[in-house]
Amino acid sequence: MSEPRYPGALLAAARRVLAAPRAALLTDLDGTLSAIVPRPELAVVRPGVRRALRALRASLALVAVLSGRRAAEARRLVGVAGVVYVGNHGLEAVVGRRRWVHPEAAAFAPRLARVLAAVEARLARDDLYYEAKGLTASIHYRGAAAPARARAAILQALAELREARDVRVTEGRCVVELRPPVAASKGSAVACLLRRYAVQAVLFLGDDRTDLDAVRVLQQARARGEVRGLAVAVASSETPPELLAEADATVDGVAGVEALLGSLAATR
Repeated sequence: MSEPRYPGALLAAARRVLAAPRAALLTDLDGTLSAIVPRPELAVVRPGVRRALRALRASLALVAVLSGRRAAEARRLVGVAGVVYVGNHGLEAVVGRRRWVHPEAAAFAPRLARVLAAVEARLARDDLYYEAKGLTASIHYRGAAAPARARAAILQALAELREARDVRVTEGRCVVELRPPVAASKGSAVACLLRRYAVQAVLFLGDDRTDLDAVRVLQQARARGEVRGLAVAVASSETPPELLAEADATVDGVAGVEALLGSLAATR
């Protein structure tokens, strides 16, 4: 379902998708619902986004936020009840008062913490931000004077650490992610949510390389005739070209997401 890449057509297409029975909104958090900031704790979700999510949650079968953050942290940041919060790239979820954690990821967590500490000690740099997230970890280099060199140094340090040999290393916007050797991603999370909530139509929003997994799973489900779907890339100077190419449509930055969600909520 390829749509023209301008707001009028996008809004019309999104309305058609969400008007279907058992429709869902699945969205990334950082870079999509909140602007990218120098440090994760500085992120803010604007009140207009919260209002739109609250209104959409009242009328849709499912609203879910899929994040690289801890699920509990995503819930705190977004702050909308009734939303399903999937954290650590699909390794955990918070649904109301219940929390699910991937058991293999939980068992690997102590080793991941040791690897993160070893990388920090080896690099001995004060221009990197090390984020321990329990089931995963992130090394942010947005604040480095020479980001490309900082990225190369992080990857080299990981390659030299014997204890890191089983760690899954992925990348996002100025961040190197450390994950357990578990077959979980935003894509597997999307597949699970589609089944669990019997979703018939879905609007997905994302801005980064990790969101490609979700877009591809949605495209596969759509090709099999299991769902109607619309994948929207949030465009910025850092959006991966692959995501822009594979999404059905684009919206201009976090402000564009807020405007789109506000318009969709107003028509529910």
